[in-house]
Amino acid sequence: MKNNIQREIVAWNNRFPLDNWWRKKYKISYLSSAHRESTFYGQYFEYHEDLLFEQWYEEDKDKDKEFGYAPMTDSWWIPKQSSEEEIDNWFNEPL
Repeated sequence: MKNNIQREIVAWNNRFPLDNWWRKKYKISYLSSAHRESTFYGQYFEYHEDLLFEQWYEEDKDKDKEFGYAPMTDSWWIPKQSSEEEIDNWFNEPL
């Protein structure tokens, strides 16, 4: 019986790798209510969104940016730290 359950779990994860990725990302148990309420379309879309922003972040990480993306986290936009000189300039510039 135990071997059958293990085989089914491994088969599920092999058949639906994005489902496994999504559950790990949000720390959601297999067949929990949150897992059953999710959709493959939502998981698929979220996975590709993370890949897109991760690629964008990798391409631009060496450039001077105001904002960056933190993939695989809940922190979507992280503001760049401003220097004291930049902050002083904000207040010294005429409107």
